[in-house]
Amino acid sequence: MKTYLLLCSVWSAVNAININLSSSESVVWTFVNSNKSISGKADVPGGIYSDLQANYIIGNILAEDNDVLTRWVAHELWTYTAQFNVSKEVILNSSVVHLVFEGVDTAAFISVNDDTPIGSVNNMFVRYVFDIKDKLKEGLNELKVSFLSPISAAKVRSDKHFAAPECVPSVYNGECHVNQIRKMQASFSWDWGPAFPSVGIWRPVYIEAYNSAIIRSVTTHITKKKEEWVLNIKAYFETSMKKTQITGILSATLELEGKTTVKKWIPVYETSQTDGTFVVELELKISEIQVRTWWPNGYGEQPLYELVVHFASDTYLNESSHKSLMVGFRTVELIEKDAAEILGNTTAGKGLTFYFTVNGHPLFMKGSNWIPSNILPELGERQTDVG
Repeated sequence: MKTYLLLCSVWSAVNAININLSSSESVVWTFVNSNKSISGKADVPGGIYSDLQANYIIGNILAEDNDVLTRWVAHELWTYTAQFNVSKEVILNSSVVHLVFEGVDTAAFISVNDDTPIGSVNNMFVRYVFDIKDKLKEGLNELKVSFLSPISAAKVRSDKHFAAPECVPSVYNGECHVNQIRKMQASFSWDWGPAFPSVGIWRPVYIEAYNSAIIRSVTTHITKKKEEWVLNIKAYFETSMKKTQITGILSATLELEGKTTVKKWIPVYETSQTDGTFVVELELKISEIQVRTWWPNGYGEQPLYELVVHFASDTYLNESSHKSLMVGFRTVELIEKDAAEILGNTTAGKGLTFYFTVNGHPLFMKGSNWIPSNILPELGERQTDVG
């Protein structure tokens, strides 16, 4: 089995209107519980435990037995609300206006400018995109995220489709049925940490407005063929949430050794799927003398090369979208051969080897376990808070 993939440091840019709905001077978020007895200013990205502490409604959740004393927080129904302004140009001049949540923890209903939900979420690990072009109005708008109790949501699912184990060990002072919902499992308690079943908008939220299409993500697959590397690139596009004809030029530019570059263009004539997505592939070929090989730590250097994937619309000449990522060139192969043949062992019975080679060299590999950096997911996201 072979794989040749290395990605890191991805960033993107879109020549479209982007309205940031994270907390700022122009966008103020608030939170309130179901009977409106508890409220305060919220921080987005963030979570309810962080917000309650910041508003001095609860104390340090990690002190003494506060994990148990603040468990009421996870049984409440919390609503997050923000108001923001939208210009007339955004509504009239953009055929696509999407509300994008990079991460919502976990089960909630989303509404814009009234209490009628435009959709729901139930997975904290995925991006959610909602078409809100017909919901926006010129001037002041309101976004509301109404959260369900994660403890209650988990129990409802368990009552319908039980899956063991039902609960964590009682000594953890945790909650039950966490395996029923797509949420950080440690938030209901683990052997290394207390239970804080948080809710909140834990990653950025924003509005994207454009007319053509944007590159949402890029993946690469690298293979070695004799003295040449072959870089297969897949660009994943998003446009309006219906079948749409998209035309333009997709290009890929890779920086190489000696400040040289290799570039390729292909025309795009695509019809999006019913969910507004489509995929375009292109391929770059690079001589092995134009790049240095990537090696694991301790075996050599880890050179990375910048790859920029760019899309320019034919229909809307002022619109473009691109993503940049760093790629490394290496081969990884799992070696499974007759152990007796490889090791000269003729008495231990039949069996296969199981080891990896990187760039053709066998390596001893060992694993490690990375637990969440913080029991509150929004804090584990920020490098400044990891420590």
